[in-house]
Amino acid sequence: MSPCSLPGRCLPQPLRRSRAGAPWLRAVLAVALLSIALPTFAATDADVQRAVQRAADQAVRQAKQQQARAEREERQRAAQAEREARQRQAQAQREANAQARQETLARSCASLQAWVDAEPIPFYTGHRPSEAAIAAMLRDARFVPIFGQRYDEMDRQTLQQLAQGASRCFAVPNGPLAALPAREKQLVNSALAPGQQPANLQHLARAREADATLLRLASAATGLQPTEPDAQRLLAMEREGEAVFAMAAQAARERFLADLRAADTAVAVPVLAAAVDQALASAQGLDGLQALATLAHRQQAGFMPAGERLQSTEGVQARAENLRRIQQRMDAIGEALAATERQRIDALGEGAVALEQGVRWHADYLQRLQPYAARVEPLAGLLPYFTQKREQALAQARETLQRQAAGTASHEELHGLQARYLLPQDQQTVPGMAILTAFTAQAQAVDKRIALGRSGVEPEQPAPSKQAAPQAAAGEPSEDVMYDLVRSVLDTGTRRQNALMAGCLDGPRTHDPAMNQVCLATMLYAGVTSGTWEPAPPPKILAFEKIGCAPALGQAGYQCDYRLAVEKRLNPALVGPEAQRLLEGASLKQARFIEGRNGWMMIYTDEAVQ
Repeated sequence: MSPCSLPGRCLPQPLRRSRAGAPWLRAVLAVALLSIALPTFAATDADVQRAVQRAADQAVRQAKQQQARAEREERQRAAQAEREARQRQAQAQREANAQARQETLARSCASLQAWVDAEPIPFYTGHRPSEAAIAAMLRDARFVPIFGQRYDEMDRQTLQQLAQGASRCFAVPNGPLAALPAREKQLVNSALAPGQQPANLQHLARAREADATLLRLASAATGLQPTEPDAQRLLAMEREGEAVFAMAAQAARERFLADLRAADTAVAVPVLAAAVDQALASAQGLDGLQALATLAHRQQAGFMPAGERLQSTEGVQARAENLRRIQQRMDAIGEALAATERQRIDALGEGAVALEQGVRWHADYLQRLQPYAARVEPLAGLLPYFTQKREQALAQARETLQRQAAGTASHEELHGLQARYLLPQDQQTVPGMAILTAFTAQAQAVDKRIALGRSGVEPEQPAPSKQAAPQAAAGEPSEDVMYDLVRSVLDTGTRRQNALMAGCLDGPRTHDPAMNQVCLATMLYAGVTSGTWEPAPPPKILAFEKIGCAPALGQAGYQCDYRLAVEKRLNPALVGPEAQRLLEGASLKQARFIEGRNGWMMIYTDEAVQ
């Protein structure tokens, strides 16, 4: 039987050859068999064969496309794996290089740390390193072991490399020396900065000169003898060494201190002891007190800038004993002087005479005895004793001085009276404050007379004069009344500004920025106008004149015109609306005056001034 006689066995030749060789052909055969099994859609065998062939061709193309896609994806996976391998290798190399650089940097930073820690760094204040600190970093003994050459011989390029390496060591957060204190970082940067090399070389030269100076002084000190001239030479050596001590090296400083301490024991101690013995034997009165005070100053222990004691232990102990003996003698002399001065105080008298004599005694005390009062207790007790006696004299002379003050006609006369009888501390006593209050009131009265164009002491009933101020008509306020009301407004404004200034001096207010701005303006104004932030005194009225008054239309009282000139001491913005009207504008002003139950009132704004 022929193969084509069975259904589904007559296939195209290409399909028969590859049926068993390719698994993907099974799908093609299935499509062909399905097509044969559907006779409804196959008009002829030729149509069926063409349809089957097309399906087979389509399947072959799809299969090839899938195979090509699979091969392409495989190649892509292989390429990706190769790239990832190369990236891992490059990353590993970078990490190895970074680790190597970090190890190299760590070694370099370790050398830098060893340079910083080699010796103690001289103390300095502030953020900018001192000359002594920079010079200590650049000395050969410290610099050469770390960097291999002297700083003097290092070129700018090498310094630049060292400075860059230091910057990497200090880098935050991973620098090996990132935790180094900021002061030490600044010191290293200043020492290695190429631009500072000329200045650093000068620091280094001065440090070497300081070494030579201390060694020279130390050598000279070993040859001194226990005589007064050599003791003075030793003192001069100490002062010369003190001037360069901070710049010198540690070894030079130690040598200097050791030799001068030995010289102190051998020279200064016996000389000072002999001087004390001689002074104690001859000290008498105020001259003896002065000589002992001078000698006591010589006993003070000396110190170098870094706090090292300059004297030997024996010298310190000897000076302490000398001071004890000197103080004992000064107290004895002071007790005798105090007894004499207490007798002088008792003999000052009473009343105004005692006050006048007391002013002279106080000036003499300040000049002769006060310089020693802090050291000699008996002298320190004289002022309290004097103050006690003086308070009694102030009470006795109170009425007399008040009458004399009321009789003065000028500020010069009043100031002369005050300087003759009163002291600044008198205001701390009750009678003294009463007298000073009377002087202040008289000063205001003098100001008033000057402002009103009057002179001399006002009599109780002044005689009429063509030049006198116009007499007030019936019911009108007088010129004196108007002046007093204006004066009270200025006094109130002064107190208001001073209260504001006192509040501003307490410091800024965290939750009140507007008030801080006001305080800033207030303090600037006070600094520019007076140069101080102390409470401002009330401004003087330089001139005041009543021009005239007329009944206020439709209102109570009188509308008055007057002329006013005032000292420029107050800030118009800080004294309130009434005082501001007085301080600003033209000198010719106007206000309404009303006489009430308690006296006259002046109205500028809605508030009445009484």
